Amino acid sequence: MAATVTVVDTTIPTRSTASSKLEPGQSLQLISDPPVDLPPPTKIATPQQQELEQQIQSTKSNVFVDAICRIILHLIHIIYLTFIIYKTVRTMALDLYHQHLVHSTDTEELIRFDKAQLTKIPKHFSILISNELSHERTIQEWDNIVDDLCRVSCWAWEFGIEELSIFDASGDLKELGIDVYKRQSTMLHQWMSNKEKRGLKFSIVSAEDGRSSVSRAAQNIAKQKIPSEKIDIALVDKFVHECSDISDPELMVVYDALPHSYISLDGFPPWHIRLTEFINKGTHHRLDYMTFSSTLLQYSKVEQRFGR
Repeated sequence: MAATVTVVDTTIPTRSTASSKLEPGQSLQLISDPPVDLPPPTKIATPQQQELEQQIQSTKSNVFVDAICRIILHLIHIIYLTFIIYKTVRTMALDLYHQHLVHSTDTEELIRFDKAQLTKIPKHFSILISNELSHERTIQEWDNIVDDLCRVSCWAWEFGIEELSIFDASGDLKELGIDVYKRQSTMLHQWMSNKEKRGLKFSIVSAEDGRSSVSRAAQNIAKQKIPSEKIDIALVDKFVHECSDISDPELMVVYDALPHSYISLDGFPPWHIRLTEFINKGTHHRLDYMTFSSTLLQYSKVEQRFGR
């Protein structure tokens, strides 16, 4: 009996075998996987490039900060300018109202009424003419100031104030001293007619007076050969007051200045202001009666406590 042998082909056709023969009209095509997106090549910056990039970023940041700061600065200027305009307009309106009120009412009647409202009256009232506007004052403005001071001396006398001092750091008012004293004396004499005669000490003080009084006090201490261990504040204070022509003011008003809240004393003798009450009327450029009386009323309401 003959055996039958069957041969089975187990080979797997490959791409090459499968496509080894092209059909007529068929073109050759490559069989490959779809393309894969590769990341771009990394560019490594040099140290110089890194430094330049940092400088560019820093410059951009500085420009932004500078712009913000400029905007804030302009806003502050606008707000401050608006505040100055408001204070100026308000003061002018009040001055016009006060002038109308004073002209429509007898001044002596107003003084009697206002004096009755006060609980205390300073013996020494001092007026400080701010030095901030001294370089801008015209001759006419100085003449107005002198007129105001002469009228204030009359009102001060009527209120019972014993001493009135005027401080002008520039010394311009002191150069007009003779004319000022004549006008003040004449106006006060006319005011005091048919009234009880009481004295009023009127003086003009400059920054030079404060320095000279301290210098004279030092000379007197040296002449008396006082030992250094015995020289203290109380002794110096005693000699300074002996060399000074004015007493310590209980009340000082500052006027005709720039519109700000702080007070500049412009070199007023420091030994005389230990117990002085300061009132700022810097926005007032004329010292009318309402400004004067409101200053006294404000001082009257102040409670002063003197400690050791």
